[in-house]
Amino acid sequence: MSLKFSRISSIFLVIILQLIPISAVYADDIPQGVSIQQVKAVSKVAFGTYVWWNDGKVLDDKEPRKVGDIKVRCDFEYTLTFYNVGALGGEKYSNAIFTKRYIARDNGEIVRSRQEVLAEAYDKYLATKPKKVVPMPQAGEDEVEILPNTGKMPIFAAETFSDNLVFSGGPNGVFEGTFINSDKTLKFKVDGGGSFVSHGPEMSSGEMMIPNPTVVWRGWDPSDSGARFSGLTGQVEIKLPGEDDWRLCKMDTIIPIGASVRTQEDSMAIFSFADMSTFVMKADSEVVVDTPPEKESKLKLVAGNTWANIKKIVVDGSFSMEMNQAVCGIKGTTFVCEVKKDGTSTLKVIEGKVEFTAKADGKKVMVEGGSMVSADQKGLGTLGKFDAAKETDLWEKVKNIDTSSSKVEKTEQNHKKSSANMFIIGAVMVVLIGGVGLVLLKKKWNKVL
Repeated sequence: MSLKFSRISSIFLVIILQLIPISAVYADDIPQGVSIQQVKAVSKVAFGTYVWWNDGKVLDDKEPRKVGDIKVRCDFEYTLTFYNVGALGGEKYSNAIFTKRYIARDNGEIVRSRQEVLAEAYDKYLATKPKKVVPMPQAGEDEVEILPNTGKMPIFAAETFSDNLVFSGGPNGVFEGTFINSDKTLKFKVDGGGSFVSHGPEMSSGEMMIPNPTVVWRGWDPSDSGARFSGLTGQVEIKLPGEDDWRLCKMDTIIPIGASVRTQEDSMAIFSFADMSTFVMKADSEVVVDTPPEKESKLKLVAGNTWANIKKIVVDGSFSMEMNQAVCGIKGTTFVCEVKKDGTSTLKVIEGKVEFTAKADGKKVMVEGGSMVSADQKGLGTLGKFDAAKETDLWEKVKNIDTSSSKVEKTEQNHKKSSANMFIIGAVMVVLIGGVGLVLLKKKWNKVL
C-alpha cells in the first residue's frame, strides 16, 4: 500500500510542478548582424581626495615620505572592459574586467632633498655674484622639503577591482562576479538601451557611460530604430507598430522602427540616435520614427513641437522631418518643427540650411539660420525672421528640466512587485490545494484497500 501511494504521490507532485510557471534563461544565438567588439564603459567621479604617488603607484599614507614622492589631489575613473556578445560568444568573450584609476587634478607637491634645494639656490647665488666666495649651506642627511612639483603631472596605474566578472551578453546583459581577494559580490547591468552600465549599492562609481553604445545594441534586433531616450519627465508613452495600446516609457525603452512616441501635459522627452543626433519633444507632442538612422532616414511629427540637432551620420545621406503639411530635407543642422491642431506646419532653422517642401502645392524653399516658414492646406507660406538666440534659450530651459524617470520607474517597480506577489500567492495556493488533494486521495485509497 505504501509503495502504491508513493507512486501516486509522485505523479500528483509532477502535475503540480507543471502547473507552476518556472522562469528560465536560455542563451540565444548571436544575430547575424552583430559583430564581436570590445567595449569600455567609463565613469569619472569628482572625488578631490589627496593621495601620495610615486612611479605610477598609490602610496600608503602612513609610510615615511621619500624623495620623489608626490602629494596630489585626485578624482577617480572607473572602467569596465568587456565584449558586447559576452557569454553568448563563448567563454573567450564572457570575461569582463573592472578597474579603478586615480586621475591627478594638477602636478601636486613633490618631496625633495633639502640639500639638493640648497645646492640649487647656491648655484643661482654664484651666478649673480661670481667673485664672492661663500661656503655652500649644509642640510641634515634625511632633511626633506615639500615643494610645488614643476615636473610632469603624475599618471596613476589602474587598480583591478575584479577580473572574474562574467557578462551574459547583449544590450540588456548582466555582469556577475566578486571583488579581487574577496567574496563580496559585484553585479552590473547594461541599461539605457546599451548607453550605460548601472550597478548595485556596493559601488559609488555612478553610471558608467558607454561612449559608443552602437557596438552594444546594433544588430541584435533588426526592427530597432536605433533611437534611445536620454531624458524623460512626466508621462511619456510609446505605441509599438501593429499595436493600439500606449505604454509608459522609461530610460531603457527600445524604440522600434514605426513606433509612435508622445508626451502628455507637463511632460518632455529627449531621444538620440547612435551618432548623437538629438530630438527634444515638448509637452503634447507626438512623433513617429519611420526608419533607422541611416541613409534616407525619416522622422514624422504628428503634433506638437520638437527641437532637433542633426549630426554627421546623415551628412553623406539625407534626413527628412515630415509634418502634416510639409517635408523638411536636412543635412546636418539645428532646427525646430511645429504642427498646430489645424495641421499648419512651421519650420524654424536655428543653424544651417533646411529644404522645406509644402505638400499642398509642391513648392520648395531653402530656409537658412534665423529664418522660418509655414505651410497649410493651401500651400507654402512666405519666409520670415525669428530670434534664433531667444529660441535656443527657450529650448535649453526645456532640456534642462529634471529628466528623472523616477515616476515611471516606480510605476514599473510596483507592477513587478505586484506580479511577483501574484506569482507567489498562486504558487502557494497550488501547493496547498495539492496537499489537501493528496490527503483526501490517501484517505480514499485507504478505504479502497
